[in-house]
Amino acid sequence: MASSVPSYAGTTELAPASRNISWSGIFAGTFLYLAIEATFGALASAIFAPGMQATNPRMTVGAGIWMIVLTGFAMYFAGRLAARIAGAATRPMGMRMGVVTFGMSIFSTILVIGMMLGGSGAEAGSVASSQSEPRRVA
Repeated sequence: MASSVPSYAGTTELAPASRNISWSGIFAGTFLYLAIEATFGALASAIFAPGMQATNPRMTVGAGIWMIVLTGFAMYFAGRLAARIAGAATRPMGMRMGVVTFGMSIFSTILVIGMMLGGSGAEAGSVASSQSEPRRVA
């Protein structure tokens, strides 16, 4: 039976490149991104929070620069991990894994921030409603 891939003496046959997306790599990259952001974000709040006042605008600029650099750093390593786990053989395949990981990371960041704000908003609403009820004296 003849092979559909031509082979020549002294060469090895290569399997065709996979066009599928490895979701395990994308989720691993997304979780790595969230872990780096959470860890170094907590470090940034410990470093910059004491000096963040209206009288000291340099500290807020420093925290902003920190977050921009941190996001780039986290995205780089998340994309690399996603491409490595996916077994990306070529640069475009690795870039595809990195772009999908970027989208998942941004989506999950927005989702986590929304859940945090929604939870704090619900908590503030319950505190405000308990404060507005008149107290009865027995």
